[in-house]
Amino acid sequence: MTSENMGKKAAVCLPWRGSGTVKILLCEPTRSTTMRLLNFNELQTVLGGRGRTTIYRDVAAGRIPAPIKIGGRLYWREDEVETFVEEMASAQG
Repeated sequence: MTSENMGKKAAVCLPWRGSGTVKILLCEPTRSTTMRLLNFNELQTVLGGRGRTTIYRDVAAGRIPAPIKIGGRLYWREDEVETFVEEMASAQG
């Protein structure tokens, strides 16, 4: 696929055993497939050095998005944290 066709949908025909072909439709993804996760230290930095106890109190009170637990560690979705920070900034605004 050439660079000029990258944003367009394209059909590709592949040979198939027997008397036909298989048509595959390639489409643009509707959203990003990557999700960045922040560990606790990165979260603290984004929140301006807020303390550990304060962060966990805010999570329990629902003021900060809840973390995702992977193994024994907690991670926060960067997009949710950014939305939270933007909402807090506009509320003080």
